[in-house]
Amino acid sequence: MAVTTQIIERLYDGSSLTNDEGQYIYYNKVGGVVVTGNEDGAKHVSRSVIYALSHIGFTIPPNVDTYWVGEAEPGPSFIEAEGTKNDFTMQHVKMMAHNLIHFARLLKSHPIPAEGNVVNS
Repeated sequence: MAVTTQIIERLYDGSSLTNDEGQYIYYNKVGGVVVTGNEDGAKHVSRSVIYALSHIGFTIPPNVDTYWVGEAEPGPSFIEAEGTKNDFTMQHVKMMAHNLIHFARLLKSHPIPAEGNVVNS
């Protein structure tokens, strides 16, 4: 999670920037999480990252986290276990992609209004 922590810290560093409307820069952006581990810690990591993204302005659609559901404890990697053949994981990848694209399109055509969401107004 050290790399993830660094990425979140860098996102937080930019979170005080604003867009042309005066909103925080991550407004009207969507976010989700892909965890490259198995289920043991994936839900915890997803919860933490999704909260952090939401906290700095990203819109979080439903079902936008996915992870490799392999054996509990150390086991074969996604590639070694032919994870692309795992129905559960692949269904969640498709759902995540669909929901992120859908919400991105919604926000592009109907952005969050700036009224009430302007920094230092």
